[in-house]
Amino acid sequence: MGDWALTPRATTLRKRSPHAYIERAGHRVALRHCSADIEQFALTMVLIAAEYSRRLDDLLDDHRS
Repeated sequence: MGDWALTPRATTLRKRSPHAYIERAGHRVALRHCSADIEQFALTMVLIAAEYSRRLDDLLDDHRS
């Protein structure tokens, strides 16, 4: 997410945080109304990036053969 770091909601029973937040340069923004949506978006972007990287590696390997 660029310079911003996403911290998802805590999932442990002891340390339960109801909201995710994003942080940059010491500034924290609580995502009170969109935590689940932003977490899902970030996960989707990670999966897309991993699939792209895998396909690119496959393509480069084919050209080397």
